[in-house]
Amino acid sequence: SVPAKEKFEAITKELAAKYKFDFARNLFASSETEKADLKRAFASLDQLEQCKGKVSGSADYLLQALELSDRVDAEFYRHIIYFSLRYAVNTNDDFSNDESSRLESELSKRESFLQQELLRIDDRQLARLIAQKPELKEYAFLIESPRRFAKQTLPLQEKERLSEVVAL
Repeated sequence: SVPAKEKFEAITKELAAKYKFDFARNLFASSETEKADLKRAFASLDQLEQCKGKVSGSADYLLQALELSDRVDAEFYRHIIYFSLRYAVNTNDDFSNDESSRLESELSKRESFLQQELLRIDDRQLARLIAQKPELKEYAFLIESPRRFAKQTLPLQEKERLSEVVAL
């Protein structure tokens, strides 16, 4: 090995300011704002869980559950990304790393019922539901996706338990 003549600087001091991530501008203005927004995300998740057992019952329930799931994912992943980025910026920030993992696990655990219920919808039923609510066409891929992985899909209770273990 040959020693370097100059000290290596990946990002020079002059350019360092350009490489700062502005959390307030891009995600949450403050810690209080993030906490309030997370509270709303959990309220949306609670609302989604109220669809449990009803998803395949009617076109209206199915559409409601899928729209709620989209909203919940968007709300939660904003927080998951926020904490992941905070940890990436400061790898000593164990709280952010843990919080990102905890939120992802919580979301996975509490949303897992949806995949199980989508598995129960066969092609004939799906065609009937789409005929009743044409808006469901937008979600056809999402509805059909669990069937492709049906053999690898765990029963709901096992999936929930696995999410709990992963969170530890």
